[in-house]
Amino acid sequence: MNILYVDTISSEQGTDNTNGLLRALSKKASVTSFAYREIDRVLGIDGMNESLVDTALKTKPSLIYLGKSELILGSTIKRIKESLDCTVVHFAGDFRYHIQDWIIRLGSYVDITLFQHCDQVVYNKYRDSGCHTIKMWLPGVDTDIMKPVEASNRYDIVFMANNTQIHRDMNIDRLGLINYLRDKGLTIDIFGVGWESSHPFVTGNKFATVCCSSKIALSYVTSDPYLYTSWPRVFKTMACGTFFLTRHFNGMETMFNNHEHLVWFSSFDDAYNEICYYLEHDDAREQIAKNGMDLVRKNYSWDNQVDKLFDLL
Repeated sequence: MNILYVDTISSEQGTDNTNGLLRALSKKASVTSFAYREIDRVLGIDGMNESLVDTALKTKPSLIYLGKSELILGSTIKRIKESLDCTVVHFAGDFRYHIQDWIIRLGSYVDITLFQHCDQVVYNKYRDSGCHTIKMWLPGVDTDIMKPVEASNRYDIVFMANNTQIHRDMNIDRLGLINYLRDKGLTIDIFGVGWESSHPFVTGNKFATVCCSSKIALSYVTSDPYLYTSWPRVFKTMACGTFFLTRHFNGMETMFNNHEHLVWFSSFDDAYNEICYYLEHDDAREQIAKNGMDLVRKNYSWDNQVDKLFDLL
């Protein structure tokens, strides 16, 4: 089987995900990668789309995987499918309540549109706009990189997230939580861009080292969409054997048990109380971290998620 893998391969912030998926796909088939953003910078959007058509006709894939792909034209996929007998899937991982035109543009021509959430209100909006088949599929974690490593407990609490305009409102709430906890006397180290005081954004082995240097990894996410969060950050952190404390999001109890695999909170006070308890109870914290690590490494490696992708097809 030949696979044409189209994704944001050149993006530093997505390297953990794209490289992990690429390696897992390569275990199943012969894979040709197409870094569409990098090619777009050289050829422009029209030239890049023509290059994608040429690459598909040359490699004759039976499966085309589109990751993000906001610059890929629907007419490009139409031309490819008219010439080749192939399945095309589009993974549109970002969550937005409002319709994204580029997802609709592709959704009329791809065989399956994949979201990393299961919010039926959003699904229905996209179905009504032309995406004929929508399913949930979660990204995985590269367990060869995201794993426990030797490190001292350098940090009590780490918060790993970027402060971008896309999630401006949520980042205001995130900063509110961080300031609240700091005012209570807790020390929080932020890893990511866009904050006034933070460590650099980290990926790969550096991400694993930071996790393993920390007692608690703190997360604050949107709570409303059903089964949506920043799944790569969750899986990478837990796969390293780090205690994960997150704001509760809708549906997470269907995947994890509270105080067994991780711990969730619903308010700033709740977060503070949980942090204080688990900073003082090392054995309980470490047991939950181990339970979470075992669950994630068993069920959500990239190899597992690729198998689930093929099952969807």
